[in-house]
Amino acid sequence: LKLLLDRGGDPNTMSSNDEQLTYVATLHHVWPNVQLLIERGANINQPLYSDDDYNAVLSWYSKYADFEEVYWLLQHGADPTRKIKADPGTPNYGRMPMVEDIYYADVIKPDVIEWQRKCQHWLRDHDIPRTNEMGRWARYRQGLGHPYKPEDIPLL
Repeated sequence: LKLLLDRGGDPNTMSSNDEQLTYVATLHHVWPNVQLLIERGANINQPLYSDDDYNAVLSWYSKYADFEEVYWLLQHGADPTRKIKADPGTPNYGRMPMVEDIYYADVIKPDVIEWQRKCQHWLRDHDIPRTNEMGRWARYRQGLGHPYKPEDIPLL
């Protein structure tokens, strides 16, 4: 990949399945390739299937609480405020899943918690407050017997 990019390859080239190369690298768990593509100009906020959806590279890592990668992506221009494509009046309208992931993911590994804390601070430093919507995290936390209401979950 590096050789192709060094010789003028386009980091925004689509795969034969019409998917971004960042997505292909993510599917194959090759984080260094994701980084290289973004550093070489891949559109970090290009959604996978629809231009007006949230399903971009940041969401591919935030939904699995990969907060070290999330923090790197935030520092390189990823937009955590992208919203779910939904009709007004529906439960998903206005939801920002990546913000929900960063504030409400329930992680237990100390190193992951530290990266989550850094991501939360990044959001607050950029005036992105917690949402009242927790998405899937409310059910997950409740199932573990952990706090599951936004007001009961401390900021890191």
